[in-house]
Amino acid sequence: MTCSLTYDLVVSWDAELTALTEWVAGPMFTRPEPRVTFPDLVRSLLADVPRKNCWQLANHIGHVKAYRFEHLLNGAKWDADALRDEVRSYVLGHLGRPDGVLIADDTSAIKKGD
Repeated sequence: MTCSLTYDLVVSWDAELTALTEWVAGPMFTRPEPRVTFPDLVRSLLADVPRKNCWQLANHIGHVKAYRFEHLLNGAKWDADALRDEVRSYVLGHLGRPDGVLIADDTSAIKKGD
């Protein structure tokens, strides 16, 4: 199967990511501020940012300071297990196949030795 990368295809991915992050953030966060910040955090984590810390991610997404991301990760009330379950449910429902296998390999980390 060949996939031709077009502008319309990329725009559709953007719309799907927006819909997904808003759908997950809706019931996940009780306050509106984390609900608004969550999609920005996801987008910045998916971006080609050399160092994935709050300051670098905030700078990439256009925030003046890292406070929003810091508050989301350290101060906002949310359930990490519930978020994991929602992501798992989405992946199984949209990307999963009965004969599929997920392999996670962080080959970007430089290793020493054998």
